[in-house]
Amino acid sequence: MDPYYHIEAVQKKEIGNDSINSIVEKTKNYRQSPERLTKIASLITQNFTDYWWPYQEDRFCSYQSNPDAKIPCGWCSPYYGTPLYSIFDENRHYAYVKDKKGHVVNHDTTDLSVNAEWIAYQQAGNCQQISVLFNETANRSGFVSRAVRANGFDHMWDEIQINGSWKVFDIQEFGKSNGSDIKDSKFWNTDPPEYVKFQNKTNMTVFTLTLNNVGFGDNITDLYYPKT
Repeated sequence: MDPYYHIEAVQKKEIGNDSINSIVEKTKNYRQSPERLTKIASLITQNFTDYWWPYQEDRFCSYQSNPDAKIPCGWCSPYYGTPLYSIFDENRHYAYVKDKKGHVVNHDTTDLSVNAEWIAYQQAGNCQQISVLFNETANRSGFVSRAVRANGFDHMWDEIQINGSWKVFDIQEFGKSNGSDIKDSKFWNTDPPEYVKFQNKTNMTVFTLTLNNVGFGDNITDLYYPKT
């Protein structure tokens, strides 16, 4: 491995790690309360780039087939050979994509998209990246937390134990609404069956996320569709 790139990757990991620990420290007075999770989410989303958040649409390219489009298309054209490679893998032949402001995120790979330190450094991504980051920050803050995905729903969110029960905390929805109106929301500190009703999902299989390969872990569908 080129020593220059190795040093650069280590530095990025350290910066991301410090960023997570800073949020943990800033919110410690809230202890293990839902209010602390809300504060953590506010600190994460205030500097995060996510092309599914309508209020950030000016940050992204328009569709190439329609240059005058006013809606976000996601990321600008991919480029290759970048030194922004995996922190843990010497293979640098990944595709990376960026928005107009230069925020960079890896695309269609498995290592960095579930690496909380990298995500905290880049501060860019979509539901998968921001859920992984929120999950790691919650865990470091003393919560029992896990990332969740499903068959039949192209989305990822988190569950956190509150008073011994699993509650849904969907930080991408939080960021989409810019943290407003969460008190009465169905995506924040809500019961799993209420969450799938909110998302209008009547038939899907829900799993915990296996972070080492972005795979499916335990089947927890019964938590969302309890048997009567």
